[in-house]
Order: sequence, then C-alpha cells, then structure tokens
Amino acid sequence: MGQPEKKLSPPSTGALKIYWIICFLVLAGWLVLAYFIGPLLLRSAYSGHGFGSSLGVLLEGKDLFPFDYYQKLFSTFSTFSIPLLCVCFVLGHIAISHWPWTPRNLSTPMSARSLGITRFLLCGLSLALLFTEQSWTAARLPPEFWHGSSALAPLHAIPGFTGHVAFNPAALHLLHYAIALALTFGALGLYSRVSIGFAVVIWFVLGGIHREFTHFFHIGLLPLYLLTILCFTACGDGFSIDSLRGRIRLRSPAYYGACHWLLCFFLGLGYFLTGCSKIRFGGPNWWIPENLERIAAQDRSASIASIFDLFENFSSAGPWLYAVAGLVGLFGELFVLSIVFSRRARLIVPIFLVALHGGIYLMQGFLFLDALLIGLVIVPGNVYEKILLKTGWPFRSAGQPMAPASSLSSIRSLAAAIFLVVFGSWIFQIERFPLTAWQMYAGISRLPVARYTEIYYTDVLGNKTRTDLTDVFPALSQLRFRDLRPHFASASKSESQSKFNLLFHRIQEIRAQKELPALSRLEWVTYEWQFERDPSREDLSVKYRFVATNQKKTKGNRSGEESSDS
Repeated sequence: MGQPEKKLSPPSTGALKIYWIICFLVLAGWLVLAYFIGPLLLRSAYSGHGFGSSLGVLLEGKDLFPFDYYQKLFSTFSTFSIPLLCVCFVLGHIAISHWPWTPRNLSTPMSARSLGITRFLLCGLSLALLFTEQSWTAARLPPEFWHGSSALAPLHAIPGFTGHVAFNPAALHLLHYAIALALTFGALGLYSRVSIGFAVVIWFVLGGIHREFTHFFHIGLLPLYLLTILCFTACGDGFSIDSLRGRIRLRSPAYYGACHWLLCFFLGLGYFLTGCSKIRFGGPNWWIPENLERIAAQDRSASIASIFDLFENFSSAGPWLYAVAGLVGLFGELFVLSIVFSRRARLIVPIFLVALHGGIYLMQGFLFLDALLIGLVIVPGNVYEKILLKTGWPFRSAGQPMAPASSLSSIRSLAAAIFLVVFGSWIFQIERFPLTAWQMYAGISRLPVARYTEIYYTDVLGNKTRTDLTDVFPALSQLRFRDLRPHFASASKSESQSKFNLLFHRIQEIRAQKELPALSRLEWVTYEWQFERDPSREDLSVKYRFVATNQKKTKGNRSGEESSDS
C-alpha cells in the first residue's frame, strides 16, 4: 500500500508579505540602475572610455546615430519597464496565492451541463466564423499562387489530392458544408467528440489550403485549437442529445471544471505570449505613438469601408491617445494569463477582450471576429446555466449516477501538451499552419515610410472603382487581399507581372460565370509616404504598380515599379 498523497496547503499571508518585500527591493534596485547607473554606463559605452566601454558593441549603428538617440531609447525603456514590472508583480501575486497549481485547485467546479453549454457556444462561434471566411473560394485563385506548406505535405502524396481537391472549388465547397454539419452535430451534442474531431480534421485541411493560396494568417486559429482540446474531454456529457439518450455516466464536478480550465489555460498562455512577442521583437519602443499611428494609418488606408474615415481624426487628439492604447493593449494581453489562476478574472477578461478587439476594428479596420467573441468561452459555463435556469429553461436530468471522483491525470497530461506546443512554437518562432508563434503586430518598423495597397477595377466604359476582390474571392475579405502581396512584392518584376496577368484573367472568367460586366483593366498600386513628416498622406509616391488589360501589348502591361525593395 502506497502512502496517501499529502495535500499541499496554500501559502500563508506571511509568505505573500515576504514576496512583496522582495518585489519592492527589486523595483528599488531597478530604479537606481535605470535612472542613476544606467545613464553613466550608456555614456561610457558610447564614448568608448570608462568602466562601461566594453558595452559599446551592443550599440548598433553608433557611427550613424548621435548620443541623444540612444539616450532617448534608454529613457523610453526605463519608463516602460516600471509598469511592466508592476504587472509582472501582480501576476506573480495571483499565481502564488493560488498555489499549488493543479487543475483541480485552479478551476471552478462545474456540472456536465455547464461544460456542455461551453461546447455549444464554441461550436456556434466556429460556425459563424466558418461562413464568414468562405475559405473554399481561395481555390478560385490561379494554381500558380499555390506556394506549398509542410503541414499538408502528407496529403500532397495522395494521388489526385492537389488537382481534384486543393484546386477544385466544388470539392472544397463540399468540405465547407461537411464542417458545418459536423459543427452542428457538435453543438447539439450528437456524438459530440466524434463530430467535433471530424470538423477539426476537415477544417485543418481547408484552412491549410486557404493559406497555401494566400499567406499565413491567424484568424480561425483560436476556435480550431479550442475545438481540438474539446475532442479530448467529456464535453458531451451534458446539454446534449447524447445525455438525453441516458447513455452517459457522469463524472465529478472537479473534472468538468478542469476541462473548462484547459480552454482558459490555452487562451491565457496564447495572449500572454502575444504580449511577450511585442516586447521580444518591438523592444521598449513598441508602444510609442509613432509605431501605433503607423500601423493604424496603414490598415485604415488599405480599407475601403467608409466608416473608418470617422477615425482619421485620432491623430489630431494627440500622440498620448496611441500611447495609452498601446500600453493598455500590451499590459492587457499579459494580464489575460490571470484567467489561468483567478476565477474572478474569467468574468473580467472577456470584457477586456471585447474592448481590445473592438478598438482594433475601429482604429485599424481589421476585424478579428473569433478573438472578439472568444470571451464567451472564457466565462464559466455555470454562469450561463444559472441564467438559463432563471429564464425557465426546461433542463432534463439524464445520465447514470455519478461515477467515483474522476482522475485528473489526463487533464494534467493535456495541459503539459498544450504548454509544450504553444510555448515551443513561440520559442522557435514557428509560423507554419497550424502552429503559430503569436507574433501579431509584434514588430516595429525601422523604415521612415509607411505603405498600403489599393486595387482598382476599370470597366469597359472607363469607370474606375476601388475594390478588395471580395466580389470574386470572398476568402480575401477583411483586408486579406494584403496576403497576396508576397506574390507581387517579393518576386522579380517579370514574375510578379506574369502572376498579376493570370489573376486578371481568372477574375474575368469568374465575373463572366457570375454574369457580371467584363473589365478592361485591373490595377494594383502600393503607395508609400514619409510617415514621420507627412502623417496625413499628402505626398504619396508609388512603390509598386502592376497593370493588366485586355490588350495584348500595352505600355501598362509591364511592371510599373518605381523604386526598389527596401
């Protein structure tokens, strides 16, 4: 007989006091280093004399930039680091106060019905996103746009897969509705795990094909990951057709709560690494107004929706607005990790996510629908169950008597697998579908220029209109025509123009099939402007221009690139 497992008690108030004393000493030491010792080291490193001269190798471009440039960078970093340390201290307090870190201790006990409600919401969100994406229409692009992906490499070996499936919009349309049917079964709780597993596999294939025709993007990854996690849980034990059939043997509330905690663990870790990526690649200057104004200006310029013209006056409100938005967004992404430890945070963070992604939509014109609504999954299912009970929802109790307390070893194994996949992808910077390093808007542009792309149709009557290609390629919606840019911006002039001609002919074919008027001209123009001295875009120049017409030989049929790649 083995020894009974010894239960670990939570830390005492005295331990937390010691923790905050250590935090205070760390902060005091950092203030001395940042505001007294640091400037002396910086000056010594720049001049090459004194006790800090050996640090001069860390100052890149010392021959190009004056000392004031590095002094400003260091001052920004020092100011930025103080609130960042405070956020880390608070996260540490939350984490320590919930020790020991086990799924049972960190999760909220839930009924099978509550987890079933979470399953229903996630499947419903995935269905909404699926019909918004219309991924199958990406196969309407010319086959030459296919760039290959290691994730789908095993499928390429299947005879006829590329020609009869990947390049066939009708076949992909069939897969699209197969996913919708499977998600419907999953939402209703009919063979839940099998249905959701089938939807995940087919969605992986369809999403991979979409990205192979266009470019890697993050929309749709959150539901795909969460559905994959649900496949390994007993998510169909309640609020399901299976439970009404009475063939379910219920588990303990601790188990169902731990299953929901797994979803929160993935989301909290993903958002935390997104914030870490901004620090990792953007450094201390990521949140400064110049960087965020550039991002917002480029995205709004690329959008053809008139509603975003209302937000052009953001720059007139002063750079402080962008600085506040950047700091709140960055610290908020780091703070999302608190949903792993705090039950109260699972009620607060969803509100923050709506505000965050709503603000991105208003300021930049880029709608992350899945991220905007993912907070519905973070809220524990027992909250929804209480609301439904108050409305008189006719729940029926079903299932056999509760089994003995379920072992949570499987939950711990799943949590370890999630951590290894998510954190490993971030460490090695893997951006290959379906893996991601969570690097959305992580970098900071060092170029003095900002850029955006516009596409124009010209009909046979000579009328010129701006388009985003969604009339023929709905999969390129939400500014995703930008994901075609690598086909034109990274290749040679002749290759890019050849691909653009193929795109034009494919658009003509599809418009003819849809009985739309033919076009006489298609134009792709990438503009750039000196952002720092011309934020209002009054002095635009052309970086790339590609023109395709119905005429065989025209001056416009050659690449009109006016400057080389930077």
